[in-house]
Amino acid sequence: MDITFLVGNGFDLSLGYKTSYMDFYQYYLDQPNNPKYDEAISRLKKSIEKDRENELENWSDFEIGLGRCSQLFSSKEANDFVDASSNAFKNMIDYLSELPRNNSIDAISEKQWDIIRKKLCNFHTGAREQDRRGFSRLKQDEQDHGWEARFHFISFNYTNFLDEYIEKIAQKPLETWKRGSEERKHILEPNVFHVHGTLNDYPIVGVSNEEQILNHDLLASDYLRQTLIKSNSIKEIRSPRYDEVKMTINKSRIVCLWGLSLGQSDKHCWDYINRWLRDDPNRSVFIFEYSDDPPDPTLVSDYYQKRRKVAYRLLDHSNFTKEEKEGLLSRIYVVFNTKDVLMFPSNGTSATQ
Repeated sequence: MDITFLVGNGFDLSLGYKTSYMDFYQYYLDQPNNPKYDEAISRLKKSIEKDRENELENWSDFEIGLGRCSQLFSSKEANDFVDASSNAFKNMIDYLSELPRNNSIDAISEKQWDIIRKKLCNFHTGAREQDRRGFSRLKQDEQDHGWEARFHFISFNYTNFLDEYIEKIAQKPLETWKRGSEERKHILEPNVFHVHGTLNDYPIVGVSNEEQILNHDLLASDYLRQTLIKSNSIKEIRSPRYDEVKMTINKSRIVCLWGLSLGQSDKHCWDYINRWLRDDPNRSVFIFEYSDDPPDPTLVSDYYQKRRKVAYRLLDHSNFTKEEKEGLLSRIYVVFNTKDVLMFPSNGTSATQ
């Protein structure tokens, strides 16, 4: 059985790194403009200055905001818009590259790593009791048949902080057991796949589709389409990233979403997850959600509303009917404020920005 985790910026934030859009926001506004694109950059910054008062805080807000900024440029200024946007992207990469490493990973003992492995292998224990029992039975049934689990990690981050932890966890099996005289084990693949690239390998920043470039007159520019629309950018650099991600997801029985805002700028990814879920009734999605206002455990009504709100952040990226979405709810499990999965001695809190 393959289990795939998709991890977002919430992981870096949980380790104490200043990687939110708002952390970058003031840094970017304070950077001197590139004289070559001064006027275009000034226009972009003037629009971005409104993000704080509009309480925009996720990186997806930044990317979708660029699509709105396209309205500030005429059809003859497509290149200026791309160059100003690319300047913002370069500032973002510089900011993230300059973040000091906190070295907290070095303080984790081998005993603690073993506990971390066990908790990752039993990720389902954060679900409600009745759901937890069902997945425990599934796991036991698969172990009785000698089937081993293989865990994969896909990162939506440009940083490699997650990679360091996964590489360490993968040094030993997550769990071992005996089936007769034969040893079996659940393992973690050590290599993290970065769907949007890394700081030093063509990081992909932009919108999900042409509709998110609100000034449609600019879409006549091939330069814009190939550099600001993510799927086109992937093709432009001849990268197999999306194909490899799809192959990993397709062979998975369970997909876990951790520290992701599920924003519009990656709509194509969330739509793919929805279709993957719909196409096989044996598949499930776990959403690990950080919330300052989790469900009140004494109120079913509160759980009902908040669970659906999170699940529909994923489902609403599809074009499914209301009935189809409701039919998938039973296979979407929402875990609020996990204290176990991907939580390390150094990161007592988590986030989804």
